[in-house]
Amino acid sequence: MTTHDDDFGDIASPTLIEMWRHQAVLMTNETEYLNQELVKARQNIAKLVAINEALQNQLRARSAPMVQPRPQA
Repeated sequence: MTTHDDDFGDIASPTLIEMWRHQAVLMTNETEYLNQELVKARQNIAKLVAINEALQNQLRARSAPMVQPRPQA
């Protein structure tokens, strides 16, 4: 009868340093992916800000003729 602890030392099992290296690679890849997503999100935000500014300018231009100055007494 073997226990789980006995099987852990088998040749197919990664060493502790191999597991740490693999974890570092996984975290590096995830960081790169998240940085790419962050760049995309910032670009999208910049586009939305530009669209909002253009729409605000259109609204101001359309509402300006509607505003009539008061006659001065």
